[in-house]
Amino acid sequence: MVNKNANRLFVISCRLPVRIDVATERINVYSREDDLIAAVNGLTRHMPEYPDIEFGEVNWIGMPGCTTGVWAHVKHQMPVMNFGLYPVFIHGKDDLPEEKGILEIMKGEDQVRIHKEFADAMGRYVRPNDTVWIQDYRLLPIASMIRDKMPEANICIVVPLSFPSYEEWLKMPKEECEGLLNGMLGADLVIFQDEHDRADFLQCVQFILGIENDENVIRTPDRLVSTDVIRLGKEEEDDVEWIRKGLNALQVSRYRQQEFQVRFFDMQSRNWLLDRYRHARKRLFLLDYDGTLTPFFHLPNLARPDNILLEILGNIARNPVNSVYIVSGRDGGTLESWLGHLPVHIIAEHGARIRRRDGTWEVRSVSAVQWRNIVGPTMEQYVKECPHSFVEEKDFSMVWHYRNSPVEQAREVKMKLYAALCRQTDGCGLEVMMGHKIIEVRNEGTDKGTAIHNVLDREEADFILAIGDDRTDEDMFRMLAGISNAHTIKVGSEKSFAQFNMHTPQMVISLLG
Repeated sequence: MVNKNANRLFVISCRLPVRIDVATERINVYSREDDLIAAVNGLTRHMPEYPDIEFGEVNWIGMPGCTTGVWAHVKHQMPVMNFGLYPVFIHGKDDLPEEKGILEIMKGEDQVRIHKEFADAMGRYVRPNDTVWIQDYRLLPIASMIRDKMPEANICIVVPLSFPSYEEWLKMPKEECEGLLNGMLGADLVIFQDEHDRADFLQCVQFILGIENDENVIRTPDRLVSTDVIRLGKEEEDDVEWIRKGLNALQVSRYRQQEFQVRFFDMQSRNWLLDRYRHARKRLFLLDYDGTLTPFFHLPNLARPDNILLEILGNIARNPVNSVYIVSGRDGGTLESWLGHLPVHIIAEHGARIRRRDGTWEVRSVSAVQWRNIVGPTMEQYVKECPHSFVEEKDFSMVWHYRNSPVEQAREVKMKLYAALCRQTDGCGLEVMMGHKIIEVRNEGTDKGTAIHNVLDREEADFILAIGDDRTDEDMFRMLAGISNAHTIKVGSEKSFAQFNMHTPQMVISLLG
């Protein structure tokens, strides 16, 4: 929303904000008395509190409640409004779809056809960077359809009624539930009227789709989806303010997404980083292990470091101005046996144990022995349902691995296990994490971001390099994002809070070498 004169807003609802009376010989057009209409009218006026939110053009898209012939006859009689009207004609259906609950809107051929027709209309009308405001709960799934047609659009969904609880969703066919939720995740921002509704939505996305959220921001594999609670006002001016608050929150969401993207580490980036390395007086390295310093193997114990990696790490760590931390989810015993002879610090199990370079260990978490019997039997139950999966018991966490399992079977079983573990550990001081082909249960507050924060309290450095590949490393990248001398690299092609992406661990070894 930089050039506001070029900004265009499309409000979408099932019905256009006009009523057309075709019962009389003369066709009459009535403005529908609706607070939303007054609010949308007000969007073209400047408001000092939100200087960047002003649209050069505002349009409303919806069904006109009449045939194409009637519309052609009456469109010149429309009342004067500050926004344009774009009709969507559904073949064989002139009137509104029946009002049902949220969980009913994916059912029936009529609903599916209406969603497709609206999405096709948006594909014809919307340009890159236009703003789309979906104001009708019967159209929630079209957000992802619009996203597919116009990836650069700014999309906001408003949920104006209570959102069903997770228990209600479980009564619906899984395919329909996933379709509706995935449809909503095409938006940049989802607005609810109540905090409980937002919580129910986040729980459904987490348990049904296996997609977690950080502080009410959903992190899909390739984008961020923000959520907000903005209660609808009761007076006209309140409604204008309400929409402007929503548009401001949408703008913030888009800014956040710009930080969460793919920027591959090219030769220019490499030279720039090496130049900063050379001029640094004190350097700090924060390096993940599996998937970063070594490729993944079908069995965890096969990822032993080779002589080349050991030599490179040793050369870096022995430089007196360098301080090297291996930051891993692996257990401390394995990491010590593989890397303990090098002058490096080891942060094991996401920060539950820390080994200083002098060999002393410090425990920062509660042993898993105290809660292993809570989740262990559940994990073992799903090992039986998913061939070639297995459970790894660590000192401070438990991990279910499915790297070697059939893809389709693992996809279904992992979601069932994830939901079961989340319900089972609720209120127990534990958290369930989905990582790279794993589901891990660990103590709350044990993450790489917290561990790195403690490191920065001890280490002074004018050059920081952090490299990782997994979902757990995003905690580290996000924590370092505001530090000007910190440089972060994500291994893999997924979008990330890291500054750069690298394709493979081999590229990491080349850079470190």
